[in-house]
Amino acid sequence: MLTLLRCRLLNHAYQDLADREIQLDMRSIVSHYVPDAVEFLAALQAHGAVVSGRAALSLFLRDNSLLDKDLEVCVSWGGEEPLHKYVLSSLPVVEVLGPDKIDGICQDSDEGLPSRYTKTFKVLGRRTRYIRVVGCSYASPLGAVNATRHTALMCFFTPSLMGCAYPYLTLRRLALLRPSGAMQWGWHPDSFYEKMQKSDLFNRGFRFSYTASDFVTPPVPPIDVAWDGRPRRPCLRSLFVCGCNVRYWGDRACLMAVLDRSQAWKTLLMTLDEGRGAIFHPWELSGPHVGGWDDGCDRVRNERDDLHVEMGTWDCLMGEAQMFQRPIVFHVAPSFPGDDRVYAPPHDAQHRDAEGDPARAVKKDR
Repeated sequence: MLTLLRCRLLNHAYQDLADREIQLDMRSIVSHYVPDAVEFLAALQAHGAVVSGRAALSLFLRDNSLLDKDLEVCVSWGGEEPLHKYVLSSLPVVEVLGPDKIDGICQDSDEGLPSRYTKTFKVLGRRTRYIRVVGCSYASPLGAVNATRHTALMCFFTPSLMGCAYPYLTLRRLALLRPSGAMQWGWHPDSFYEKMQKSDLFNRGFRFSYTASDFVTPPVPPIDVAWDGRPRRPCLRSLFVCGCNVRYWGDRACLMAVLDRSQAWKTLLMTLDEGRGAIFHPWELSGPHVGGWDDGCDRVRNERDDLHVEMGTWDCLMGEAQMFQRPIVFHVAPSFPGDDRVYAPPHDAQHRDAEGDPARAVKKDR
């Protein structure tokens, strides 16, 4: 069955138009903070950084009213100094400190959240604007995005890469809170900046909860037990994929999007053959298990040395990192010459056989 989504995936003219519109939106948002948006975005990509926070959320929701005084930029550890030098040398800014600008290195006690640092620069001009450079100890700048205290701000973009965590929830202005163990006991409260962000989003219609079941109409999927004996949160497979726009990734355990094919992001995507692709977790590349827990393998089947994973089995509601040591192969839309883009795996019945085998669905669509 040829759906509207499939038509869009196969239509070159539609994709080119969408690319142009998204590029214009990116430049419009960034120009709210800096004089030359094109040069600034190119510099961020050259330094391996991404725009995140309210600016990325505004792009995802197409809502410029979400823009505030801060432009948040995330960079990996080791890339902060070159980026700081660029900002100071190429932009009319001064480095500032203040009560609402918590700078320096912050060691989070939760092992699932990386060490973070921030530096704040004030943009000189008629309007008061700030550039906040946020970094973390992971090899990917998405590690800093991952450390956000709630899922509403788990968004990011560069000129050729963009994503949103939990798009189903975010599009409906819903967000999951992610407290660390220390925060639950009151030892590590949110910073003033994070509290201010959450309060403002709440006033703009966002709802927050510690459990996704508050956002789900009953019956709620049952909770089963993982390999280590700990109960897993309900897996809500339909919440992870935004069917209206395949350019966004579903949760932070995988990137399902039109991935950037430049050298800087080369490790994120490995094309296997026509119609299939493999995605690596960027935080997996930096070493051992980052934090969180989940087996996530109850429906993983090994077939012809490829891992076929059904998306709905992943327990990622609160953002625990998945640590597979092999590439995860997803079903993707039929590709055309020169196209190595990976699309979200389908979850509707028309792409599955009667037995619900995702591996057979891949063969049929190919």
